[in-house]
Amino acid sequence: MTIQPAPELVFANFDYQDSTSLYIWPAGGLRPATAYTVTLNPGLRSAFGDPLTEPYTVTFETGALPPLVELQGGNFQVSTFATITPTVQVIAYRNVERLRLRLYRLAPERFIHLVTDWEAWYTYDAQQDELVREWTLEALDAAPNELGFVRTLIAPEGERLPPGFYVLIADTPARRVEPSKRLTATGSGATRAFY
Repeated sequence: MTIQPAPELVFANFDYQDSTSLYIWPAGGLRPATAYTVTLNPGLRSAFGDPLTEPYTVTFETGALPPLVELQGGNFQVSTFATITPTVQVIAYRNVERLRLRLYRLAPERFIHLVTDWEAWYTYDAQQDELVREWTLEALDAAPNELGFVRTLIAPEGERLPPGFYVLIADTPARRVEPSKRLTATGSGATRAFY
């Protein structure tokens, strides 16, 4: 059997309950947006012992990786920032042309509720009257299906993020993508971000 383009390593095994089924998979998976040709060579035998007399070829093409927008930084729930310097957010993206970011201010009670109630955070729906800033990042230059990273200032250029509680949401208006969210508490010293 041959696979083109050829993977570096291919694993194969028979189904332990049905020795007539052979499973193959390339280590690391198939490349996205790639045309593949799999050829079974003459000489292979069926479950009944009959040999394959001529090549049997199957062609298929893999799809693109799904779009991705993800705020970076911190560990599972908490990261820190200093408010005496510009607050920079790094965003990972894949297969998107433009990022939309929205910063909302939260009342302290709402912030605490979102930090302590996972379901409330997961289903959080931002209120328009809490919107502090909305901006877009254009001309993203990552190649298709490759992960790219971009930096943005959370406060406008030359300004500092005032003390308070916020939620930052990143997504893309052009395609359906799961929004990435982060809660941020700012103060005169370090700030903590929960996402």
